[in-house]
Amino acid sequence: MLHLINEEAFKKMKQDVVLVNTSRGEVVHIPSLIKALETKKLWGAALDVFEGEKKYIFHDKSKEGFKEDPNLAKLATFEHVILSSHIAFYTDQAIDQITSKTLENYEGFIGKGELDKKAFII
Repeated sequence: MLHLINEEAFKKMKQDVVLVNTSRGEVVHIPSLIKALETKKLWGAALDVFEGEKKYIFHDKSKEGFKEDPNLAKLATFEHVILSSHIAFYTDQAIDQITSKTLENYEGFIGKGELDKKAFII
C-alpha cells in the first residue's frame, strides 16, 4: 500500500479535486501531493493520517511547525490543506460508543453481563 496516490495517480484525476485520507499515511506520496497542489491540479487535501505521523500524534505543531520534516512543513503552508494527527474518529458519538462498548466488555468479563465472544479470546 505504499504510495498508491502518487504523481501518476494525480495525473489521472480530474481538475480541482480534494484528497481526503483517513486510511494510512503511507498511501499518499507527500512530494507528489505537494506538486499537485502547486500546479493547482488539486484544490486541497485533508489528511488525518500521513507518513511519519507517529511522532506528531498528540503534539500541537501549530506554532513551531514541522521543522524536522521539510515536506510536511511545505504541505502545512497551503491554504486548502488540513493536517490532523489521527483524530478524525474523535467525536462525541464515537467516544460514547467506545466507552459503552468498553464497559459492556468489562461487565461481561467479570460475569455481570453478557460476554461478547468477539471481544475476547477464550
